Amino acid sequence: MFNIEFSDDMEFTIASFTYIMAHVVDYLFTISGVELSPLNEGNLIIRNYMNMMGIEQGLLFYKGVMCAGVILGMKAVQLSYRKRNIKFKVQYILYGGAVATTLGGTLWLFKL
Repeated sequence: MFNIEFSDDMEFTIASFTYIMAHVVDYLFTISGVELSPLNEGNLIIRNYMNMMGIEQGLLFYKGVMCAGVILGMKAVQLSYRKRNIKFKVQYILYGGAVATTLGGTLWLFKL
């Protein structure tokens, strides 16, 4: 029983790390895109944080809050399903989010 829970937690940790690294890639593309092109960030919420806190700090704050919120939310879902003995891998949601985030960040390559 402990081995199964540990392996699930390891899978969740790897998926969370992958999700965070995708946001790091998106952060780097977005910073260079905003600074090197005449275009601005399309997400109005992110743009407001960038205007209030500066480009780098505003985006970093937003990314940090979003990553933490999504990962904690997925952990809560995982624990909820585990209590009900329902097999559901929230890691797939994190991996999907990582792919979508990375693809979104690479859009800056087409705008530079």
